[in-house]
Amino acid sequence: MIKIQFPLISADNDYPLLFASFFTKNGVKIGGALLVDTASKHNILNWKLFGLLYNPSQKFSGDIALTSFCGVNVKAYKIRFCFSVNGISFEEDFYVSKDVGLDYVYENHIIVGIIGVDFLRKYRLSLDFVQGSLVSTGQKLENICKLPLQYGFSKYGVPVIIVNNRGRTFGCFLDSGSCFNITTRFVLDSYDICHTQITKGQSFKSITRTVEADETRAKIELVGMDYKSRVHVKYSFDEMFQIMKEDYHIINGSDGVPPISMILGVLFLKKNGCVIDFDKEYLYILNSTNTFH
Repeated sequence: MIKIQFPLISADNDYPLLFASFFTKNGVKIGGALLVDTASKHNILNWKLFGLLYNPSQKFSGDIALTSFCGVNVKAYKIRFCFSVNGISFEEDFYVSKDVGLDYVYENHIIVGIIGVDFLRKYRLSLDFVQGSLVSTGQKLENICKLPLQYGFSKYGVPVIIVNNRGRTFGCFLDSGSCFNITTRFVLDSYDICHTQITKGQSFKSITRTVEADETRAKIELVGMDYKSRVHVKYSFDEMFQIMKEDYHIINGSDGVPPISMILGVLFLKKNGCVIDFDKEYLYILNSTNTFH
């Protein structure tokens, strides 16, 4: 297994971006940014670049389930995409679809596509928001809160904390593809979550879309649970949330699987000094200013 230590393009960026280089179908080498998106199971290629790279007559691959904020059961092409990061070359499965919109340019970077969880697990990587890097798992971390992600990976295929707030259980996405923390008005009310007065008429923009939402500050005590080993770790935090008004949950639950009711985005992951380990399946929280035990 190759050892990886890729710096993110900028520690000040809203999103974890990697600089990648690749060749067009005419043999021209160009570069751009790949978004490391922990809420997307699959690798996604930006549709706006597809014509530069491939012959549009490629065969259609059928329906795929994109487990992300972009949607589910999206029809897409499945392709092999060759690219290199820091001199290391990869050839991986990517999906491309008109129904998954990515901005062509974000913060002066051409957005080539998304690196998803399948890639991060295949190469046993950790996304480190303290060092601003994507690295091979194995670093020693001390004085940390350690939240299990095993159940979330087994049920959703992406990093989800199974949490308990005042006796109500729900799932929470760790989403590096979202700058903001997100929940719904239904969740705030029905789960009895302590929050400040709601500010109306806000909006938040992601790489995929702009959403109208309200805003509040919520105080939550999470109890991270691994349903296999019954490990419980409490972690309390006070954060700003964007409130989606129309939805009950981010993703509804089914067949005994709890719904996804919150998204913890990049602002939370950076502020709390988080490291998401896709090999050992843990979220490490290094910032001790909040309460955990």
